[in-house]
Amino acid sequence: MSAKVDGRQGGDIKIEFDDGQEVSGTISRWDPTTQFAHTWVINGEISSDVTYALTATDSRTELLLVHTGIPDEMCGGYVPGWHAFLARLAADLEGGAVPEWLTVFEEVAPAYQ
Repeated sequence: MSAKVDGRQGGDIKIEFDDGQEVSGTISRWDPTTQFAHTWVINGEISSDVTYALTATDSRTELLLVHTGIPDEMCGGYVPGWHAFLARLAADLEGGAVPEWLTVFEEVAPAYQ
């Protein structure tokens, strides 16, 4: 996976996944210390919105990810997909072994059906 982000409100975002899928979008909110939001257009077809919000607590920072506007028939892929990405992020931040995305996806997908 590779990503290019023009870090400013109105900037472009482009993500290329290893399986050939592409996400493009425009940044609608840009405050790197608290919130980042952008449109999410997968393969030039379906548009939705993603917001990442950071909140400082006493000893850590919490991330809230909200993805809206996903067609119902696609939720079965998106929800375990985000779960897998966030599990990889948590493992990396904790200094542990980062699991393969597909392994986590396949493990958690049945719970989201």
